Amino acid sequence: MTAAVALGVCCAVSVVVAVRRARSHRPRRDPRRVLSSLATALARGVRAGMTPAESLSSVAPRFEGVVGEQLRSLAGRLSRGVSLDTALHQWVQQCAGAEIGPLARLRGAPRPPDALDVELLVNAVGFSARMGTGLAEAFEGVAASLLDRCELDDELRALTSQAGASVVVLCSLPVLGAFVVGALSPESLRAMFATPTGLVCMAVACGLDLAAVGTSRRLISVVLR
Repeated sequence: MTAAVALGVCCAVSVVVAVRRARSHRPRRDPRRVLSSLATALARGVRAGMTPAESLSSVAPRFEGVVGEQLRSLAGRLSRGVSLDTALHQWVQQCAGAEIGPLARLRGAPRPPDALDVELLVNAVGFSARMGTGLAEAFEGVAASLLDRCELDDELRALTSQAGASVVVLCSLPVLGAFVVGALSPESLRAMFATPTGLVCMAVACGLDLAAVGTSRRLISVVLR
């Protein structure tokens, strides 16, 4: 009976973990949304008659987090006489080298903006500089594009979190079944844990469950990549 109770506790813990995983995938403050807000603020500054460098320096103190720190560093380089083109490309390189690892993600480390998103903003500046017009419209287009990407990412996270929770719950059902069988017939539970055949069956079942969870996590990570 003690083993049956232990199995029941394991099943309950698995369900709780599945629920917490689903909640942990709720939309967070995405750096991409911050960059979209930045593009909108830059468009307003340009429409007010500022140059891109002046607009960047004026809006940098309004932002917080990783993006805010990078913007203030960018504004500092501009104030020291670095050209706008050089400063922007240094920002792209900084983002490309600031990827966080899996352990940092588990600890909840703030996620830096994606280098491709920053490069989209930089390319808008470069395109308008070559054309000599349309900078505000370019910033607004970048803001709309980044928001579209955010909505798509949120939808993918919602779908994959539901799938991940479903996999954990389904993999917990055999444990629940063993708990029910053990509660109704302790002899069956002893056969599973006290005989070589039972132990082999339990090991195979646990291995298949772990393989299913690992495969599902791999598929979800590929979708979210």
